[in-house]
Amino acid sequence: MKNTMPILDSQEALIKYACENWAQGTVNDFESAYVGYLDGSRRLIKWQLFNTGDHNSCDIDVPKMMRTAVALDAKKLILAHNHPGGKTSPSPADLKTTEFIYRNCQVLGIELIDHVIVSSGEGPHSFNRAGYIQKFEQDTKRSNDIFESGTFSNVALRVVEDFCTLLSKPNSNLKTIKETAMWQLEKIYIKFYDPIVQNTY
Repeated sequence: MKNTMPILDSQEALIKYACENWAQGTVNDFESAYVGYLDGSRRLIKWQLFNTGDHNSCDIDVPKMMRTAVALDAKKLILAHNHPGGKTSPSPADLKTTEFIYRNCQVLGIELIDHVIVSSGEGPHSFNRAGYIQKFEQDTKRSNDIFESGTFSNVALRVVEDFCTLLSKPNSNLKTIKETAMWQLEKIYIKFYDPIVQNTY
């Protein structure tokens, strides 16, 4: 049987498909999220209405999205959602969610090609064209470099060793020791990862 699904082999084709295949009449009513799952040649496997929300937001179940991508043997992924208010510039929540999806895709060897925001008030906004996908790639590489350098692991290991030492002492207070260890680990996270993950866009 001939595969009639389109090949979205350019940014223009991808954005055009996202805009033209929105559910009729919903772009102004409430936020919706669509996911496009593609094979290695960028042929669309499935275009799915993933979720609907209210006028201001739409929750994304990222684990469910990843499970679907794996089940479909997707190699690439497109995310699209709308802004009923008319403006297509991404919100801080849009950016954080997209970076989270990007990092999950990286773990599974899936490429997040783009996230497109559509609206009847403005032209579509492409995260790829705006440079956000490239920024996520750079930040992920920085995180990986820090982890692979062993610096983070060595510092965290010392906290765990101290925790075990204190725990072995007579009359040790488990709650106090646990709270101290968690506080120290939080400081390590803030030092090494927070500047990367919590970047201001």
